[in-house]
Amino acid sequence: MFKLDTNTLLVLGGVLILLMIGLYKMTNESPSQPSQKLNQSSHQPIYHLVVGSYLNEEFALNQSDKLLQKGFGSIVLPLENGYYRVSIFSDSSKEECERAKSSFKEEIPKIWIYQQD
Repeated sequence: MFKLDTNTLLVLGGVLILLMIGLYKMTNESPSQPSQKLNQSSHQPIYHLVVGSYLNEEFALNQSDKLLQKGFGSIVLPLENGYYRVSIFSDSSKEECERAKSSFKEEIPKIWIYQQD
């Protein structure tokens, strides 16, 4: 029978937990890059409701965090044309984006639609 000391058991347990976290992330996270490439190849634009556009990624991430704390779903779009844009809604339908914009307009007056090709 094997006799393992406490330190060895702790190390083995930690390794097992890290492996399980990695496996969980691999199976549950949806890859964003392939879907964007798919949309680009089909030439279907995506429309985003943007609440801010920043030259500095850190500023964009800070704005996104503030929105998340206020209960808004928020993402920072990848750098494009020198700007990081903070979006609170995205859809392939411009009409859906217009409807969502109307519902947010009172809380966020300086919101606009950005078309990502």
